[in-house]
Formats: sequence, structure tokens, C-alpha cells
Amino acid sequence: MQAIKNHKRELVDSIIELLPAVSPSLINAKTFWMSEGELQELIGMIHDGDRNEFYEMINS
Repeated sequence: MQAIKNHKRELVDSIIELLPAVSPSLINAKTFWMSEGELQELIGMIHDGDRNEFYEMINS
């Protein structure tokens, strides 16, 4: 179980590193699983450095 959580953290870290390049495109994209407002909030949260909250969200 811990190995899975560690792998998820590594994946999230990789995503966070890519966000500055792709976030404008993501914000403009319409998603079926998350509203545009939720997506903007998520990207803002990650850019603000609140990774632990993001980790908790994907592990729930």
C-alpha cells in the first residue's frame, strides 16, 4: 500500500513539474469529470505549493 502511495506522489510531482507549460491549455479545456472552475482552483492550489492537499485528494 505504501509503495502505491509513493508511486502516486512521484506521478503527482511529475504532473506538477509539467503544469506551468500546460495549465493555460487545461484551463481552456472543457472536461467531463471536473468543472472549469474546479480545474482552475486545482491548478491554483498546486501552483501555490499546497501539494499535500493535492496528494490527499488523489488518495481519497
